[in-house]
Amino acid sequence: MKKLLLILGTIAVVSCSSNQTETAKTKVEKTETMVETPPAPAAIPVAHGKAFILKQFEESYMNLAKAVEGLSKEQIAFKPSTDKWSIGETLEHIVKTEPALMGWVQGVMAEPANPKDRKDISVTDDQVLVMMTDRSYKATAPKELVPAGKYTEASTALKDLTNQREAIFKYLDGVSMEDLRNHVAESPGGKVDGYQFILYIPGHTMRHTMQILEIKQDPKFPKK
Repeated sequence: MKKLLLILGTIAVVSCSSNQTETAKTKVEKTETMVETPPAPAAIPVAHGKAFILKQFEESYMNLAKAVEGLSKEQIAFKPSTDKWSIGETLEHIVKTEPALMGWVQGVMAEPANPKDRKDISVTDDQVLVMMTDRSYKATAPKELVPAGKYTEASTALKDLTNQREAIFKYLDGVSMEDLRNHVAESPGGKVDGYQFILYIPGHTMRHTMQILEIKQDPKFPKK
């Protein structure tokens, strides 16, 4: 898990070094951008509640499903090069990573609330999503999250993703916004609250959906 935190934190650090801004949804559909670190929030955000975070999960799934719709087994297995993942492997990494990230969230939330540390948070909710979808930095997955060739059909991966997300939604339904906002923890990219930790999950899926789109754009990608 420490390796996972390091990867996500490094993405965050690199992504905050530029001066451009763009929404995560637009980045999935368009191009890569990097953003300037915004000022620390002065108080608990009120605009973003559970509906916002559920929307990110929904959009991350819909974008992913659209990206892999109708792909053949040959296309799922295609690798741009020997050192890069196939679409099937990328899907497997997404499915493996979401529960790992949720375990990270639950670890943060199991600690005593520390709302006084909110003053040290240096990123906004939207910024977390933009950081995660910055493909200008390529991270290396920890060994436990490296794919092993499980999926040959996209539909199987999407089904597994849907099923395991039920546990995330159940957890989110049972925790208050106040509790999420009042649990602040250190990450390699700076301090974030419990709500922002959860945003890493759909953000990670958005990031790798962009990777799938990159694979499909390879000149050698099979026609069918």
